[in-house]
Amino acid sequence: MRIMELYDFNPSCVGKRSDIRNLLPTNAEKIFDVGCSAGALGEQIKLEKKADITGIELLPRK
Repeated sequence: MRIMELYDFNPSCVGKRSDIRNLLPTNAEKIFDVGCSAGALGEQIKLEKKADITGIELLPRK
């Protein structure tokens, strides 16, 4: 079962966020994403910047 089926996510926070990604320093090696939703932004950053990403999200069950 996918995480999206278990929890309610704000749809505006689930996709890739180029607006946020572009605010990161180009030399960032470690990033802590608070309110990471399903992790799409962290995945995007990891692929593009080769940075270590840690994300946390408060997940109320449906």
